[in-house]
Amino acid sequence: DNLGSISLITDENGLEADSVVGRPGGRFTPRQRERAIELSRDAQGTPRCAYCNQSLVREKGHPNSVEIDHIKPRSRGGTNADANANAACRTCNRSKSNKTLEEWQGGQ
Repeated sequence: DNLGSISLITDENGLEADSVVGRPGGRFTPRQRERAIELSRDAQGTPRCAYCNQSLVREKGHPNSVEIDHIKPRSRGGTNADANANAACRTCNRSKSNKTLEEWQGGQ
C-alpha cells in the first residue's frame, strides 16, 4: 500500500471529522449510535429517551425501542453530526418525524 501518511482530522474533543460535520446519507454510523445511547444513560446506567425519559430497550418493535433521532431533521438542513443525534424511544422518534423540536413540542 502506498497511501503515504494520513492524518485524522478531529475536533477539540477528539471526535473524527465526519462526526463533527456529518457524513452523507441518512443514517448515523454504529459508533455514533452507541455514543448517543451512552450519553442517554441516567445515574443508574439505564438509557433513557431524550424526549419523554422512558427507559430504552435494544429489541426492535417495542414502543420504547431505542432509535437515534436527528434533532434537526435532515430535511430541514440537519446533518449526521454527533451533536445532532439523540437517543429516543420509537414512540417519540416516530411522532417527531421530520419536525423541529419546537414544532413537535408545540403540537403535543
